[in-house]
Amino acid sequence: MNEYEVGAMDDLPQVHRTVEERSQGKKFRVAKRGRRTKYDIYADILKAAVKGALRTHISGKAYVNYALLPPYLRFLTERELLSEKRMPSQNRYRYRTTPRGIEYLDHYRSLVKAIEDPEEDTSWY
Repeated sequence: MNEYEVGAMDDLPQVHRTVEERSQGKKFRVAKRGRRTKYDIYADILKAAVKGALRTHISGKAYVNYALLPPYLRFLTERELLSEKRMPSQNRYRYRTTPRGIEYLDHYRSLVKAIEDPEEDTSWY
């Protein structure tokens, strides 16, 4: 299970609805947590780039606005948590989580586990 749970449209108030309403049975994805910290966003970006990904793919997988993504990518690249490789004959870059980035994810998961609520499902971490 990931950070979202599928439910019927009338189950929750308007605040919990996302843009990702599904056409079949009008199902939607509900976030189980509130606002993300920058450390949550770093972890989501690193997790999205583990196997290598373009900026657009990272934006979609990490749920970070495409226009807001460059400062995060720059920060993670400068700290060697993320590697940046220019694709040949294209003006595009492929990002990949480095071993140091994997180490960050491991520490992040252990911290989340240490403070998690035993009643909450955190299998998506």
